[in-house]
Amino acid sequence: MSEYGKKTGVLIRTNGKVEPINVYDLNDMQNAVTPTGHSNGFIEYVLTGGDDITLNGIKQTWDLIGNEEGRLLELPLNPIAREFVAEMANIPLGSVLSMHGDFLLLGHDDEGATTDCPTHIRERVMQMSMFDAPFASLTTVDADGTYDVQLFGSDDE
Repeated sequence: MSEYGKKTGVLIRTNGKVEPINVYDLNDMQNAVTPTGHSNGFIEYVLTGGDDITLNGIKQTWDLIGNEEGRLLELPLNPIAREFVAEMANIPLGSVLSMHGDFLLLGHDDEGATTDCPTHIRERVMQMSMFDAPFASLTTVDADGTYDVQLFGSDDE
C-alpha cells in the first residue's frame, strides 16, 4: 500500500458495528485491527476476493485484513466477519473457523495495490451490521394539530 493517500474502507467490529474508516498507511491498518492496550502487531490478509469470486456477476476486488494474533490474544469473536467470509467464499458458515478481533475491508487493483473498498462490497457488509446507533425522538403537536418529529443521535439528523 502506498504510504501516501487516503483509502476508504470498512471496519467490521466485534461489537456488531460496521463503519466506514479512512486509512493512509500500514500503521493506520495496524491500528484499525489492534485493540486498545495492545501494541501494534502483525496484520494478515484473511481473504481476498479476486477473479474466482463473483457476486451477481461482478468481480470482487477486496481484501479482508485482520490482526494476525487475534486468536492468540483471545480477542473477541467477530460473527459479522465470519458471515462475510462464508458468503463471499460461497461456503457454509460452519466451515469458517472462528475469527477474532476487528477486521478491515479494503479494495485492491489488478496489480494488487490497495484501493478504496468497492461500493458494492461496502454496501453488502454494511447490511450485515448488528448494531443500530441509539437515538431519541421528540414529537411536538401544535394546537392546530400539526406535528413535528425531531430525531437526535441518529444518522438521519
